[in-house]
Amino acid sequence: MLRGSQFDLPLGSEQNAKCKHFFDEKVDGLKQPWTGVCWCNPPYGGDLHPWVEKAYQSSLQGATVVGLLPSRTGTDWFKEIAEKFSEIEYVRGRLKYGDTTGSAPFY
Repeated sequence: MLRGSQFDLPLGSEQNAKCKHFFDEKVDGLKQPWTGVCWCNPPYGGDLHPWVEKAYQSSLQGATVVGLLPSRTGTDWFKEIAEKFSEIEYVRGRLKYGDTTGSAPFY
């Protein structure tokens, strides 16, 4: 399992970033080049399609992208892009972050 320090380019927010350097909404990670081994934890409330598209395009250019995405197999972004990835792993059950008592929210 990869840990935060093993990623070259994490994408997230100050609340969930596990690395010193990361792209957040202020920097607009969609406009930045993704290289090396990238972690992507996109905002779930909005449209995931551009994030998954960016991950796929970056992978075609040599990046390894690991993403934490909701399993929405009936959505357009999943059908059009996610299924093109070389590997998809599904996590059983609900995710829980750190010491929180509730499950991770997926909107």
